[in-house]
Amino acid sequence: MNCSRFPPRYLKFDLSFVRGLENASRLHRTSVRALLNMVRDLEVISLAEGVETQTQADLCAELGFDTAQGYFFDRPQPLSYWQKTMLSTPQDGPAETQRIPNSSPNR
Repeated sequence: MNCSRFPPRYLKFDLSFVRGLENASRLHRTSVRALLNMVRDLEVISLAEGVETQTQADLCAELGFDTAQGYFFDRPQPLSYWQKTMLSTPQDGPAETQRIPNSSPNR
C-alpha cells in the first residue's frame, strides 16, 4: 500500500523499542530518535507501546514520542469498560493511550 496515498494517523512502536530504554545503547536511542523524526516529518502521531515505568515514560518523552500506552498508565480492561468509556468521552485519539508530557499512573 502506498502510504502517501493513505497516510496513517498513528504509528505504534512495538514494545521492543521501549523495553530496556533505560539501559539502551547510544545507537539504539539514536535509531529510535531518527525514526521518530521521520514519523514527525510525515505528520504522523507516534505511540510507544509497553511503557511500564516512570523512567520509560520519561525516556519516551525525551526521545520525542507523542503518546504512550502500557501498564504504567493502566492495566487491560474488559470490553464492557471500553464500551462505556468510548460512549461517554470525546475522542482525541486511542482511548488507551496517554500523552507523555502529562504522564501519571492511573492506579
